Amino acid sequence: MFKKFIENLNDLYYFYVVAKEKSFSKAAKTLFVSQPAVTKRIKNLESRLELSLFKREHSHIELTEIGQIIYKHLDNLINNLRQLEDEISALKNIKYAKNIRIGTTPSYSEYLMPEIIKKFSKIYPNIKITHFSDSSKQLIEMLSEKKLDIAIIALWKKLNLKDFKFYPFRKEEIVFVCNKNHPLAEHVVSFDDITKEEFIVRDASSGTRNYIEEKLKKKGIILDIKIEVKNYQLIKELLKQRNALSFLTRTTVKKELETGELKQIILPEQFFIDIGIIANKNTCPEMDKFVEILKMV
Repeated sequence: MFKKFIENLNDLYYFYVVAKEKSFSKAAKTLFVSQPAVTKRIKNLESRLELSLFKREHSHIELTEIGQIIYKHLDNLINNLRQLEDEISALKNIKYAKNIRIGTTPSYSEYLMPEIIKKFSKIYPNIKITHFSDSSKQLIEMLSEKKLDIAIIALWKKLNLKDFKFYPFRKEEIVFVCNKNHPLAEHVVSFDDITKEEFIVRDASSGTRNYIEEKLKKKGIILDIKIEVKNYQLIKELLKQRNALSFLTRTTVKKELETGELKQIILPEQFFIDIGIIANKNTCPEMDKFVEILKMV
C-alpha cells in the first residue's frame, strides 16, 4: 500500500483539494484544471487503491470513513511540507547574513551562550556572532539604537515592546542564598528575618534585583544592602567570605548549591521572573531560526 501512495502523490493532492473544498468544481478552480480532469484523477486513484473515497449524491459529496482518515493524514503532511518550504526559504536567505549581534544578561553569557554558539555555528559556519553582555535595561537601549539584532532580557516590569518582535523564552526561579556556615542556611525563615541581614546584590540596572525589590516593597520589606556589584560571580565569591545574603537566579548558583558551597534560604514564597527574547521587527529571516535554536537550549 505504501508504494501505491508514493506512486500516486499527484492524485492524492487532487483528492486533498476536493476533500478540502467539498466540491469537484471548486477544486477544479483551485487547481486551474477542468472538472472532468479532477473527476478522472479521483476515479483513477480510487481504482488503484481499490478504495472508495467519496460518497456521491447528486451534486453533494462526503468523505467515506477511509477517505476521512486519508484526508486527516494528508492535511498533516501538507502542513508539514509548507513549514518545510518556509524553513528552506529561510535557509536560502541566511547565506546573505554576515553577522548576528546578540545581547544577553551576564548570567546567560556564561550559562547559555556557549551552547547556543555551538549549535548555531554548526548549522551556519559562515555567519559571525557578535555577543554583548549587559543589563536588561541597557540591552533594550542597544536594540532600539540598532546596535543589537536580538536580546535576551528579564521582564521585571511592564516594558514597552511594541516596536519589537517578542518571543516568550522561559521562567527563572530567583533564590535567596548564603554561605554554608550562615545561621539561616537551609532554614525556613520569614520575610522579617531577612530584613535583619546584610545583603550583597547586583547593581541597580539588574532586572533580577529590580524585580525582587519591587516584590518585597509591596510587602513592606526593605533590604539592608551593604555591597553592590555588577558581576554576579563576584557576589558568589563574597558570599563565601561573609555572613551576608543575596538573591540570584537558580541557573547561576546551581553548581554551588549542588556542591554545598552556598546554601539556599527558604522563604514563605517562591519568586519566578519571566525571561523573553526580543528582536527588531525588520530583522532578516534568519533571526527566527536563531530564536528556534535559543528555545532548544
